Amino acid sequence: IDEEKGPYVDFLDYITKLRVRLLNDSIDFKKNLSAENVSDELAEKYRLEYFEGSSVHVYRELTDILEYVPEGFELDMEEKKSSNEEDYEDIETEEVEEGAEILEEDDTMQWDEWDDGKKSEK
Repeated sequence: IDEEKGPYVDFLDYITKLRVRLLNDSIDFKKNLSAENVSDELAEKYRLEYFEGSSVHVYRELTDILEYVPEGFELDMEEKKSSNEEDYEDIETEEVEEGAEILEEDDTMQWDEWDDGKKSEK
């Protein structure tokens, strides 16, 4: 852990390096992508947004790193998604049997309208 930057920045650096490794293994670049290039590109994007008056949330910062693909390139994720969807085609859904008992709503089933530990009256 880098004491000057902190654990969050170390975490961002680590996932950026992992993403760059995945991209370099998946896409045939003329020159391998580096973590510094990705970090610089995202930092520039965030600087421009900051000057426009918006801030970057931590969640968005993480997803931007995890979903980063350089302009002009794409990953073959669509093929993987369609193959995953095919894996679940054989699952059958159960239908409610005809004549099954249906519970009628009564006062004991109201849990969404509680005030200070007492049921509110409708």
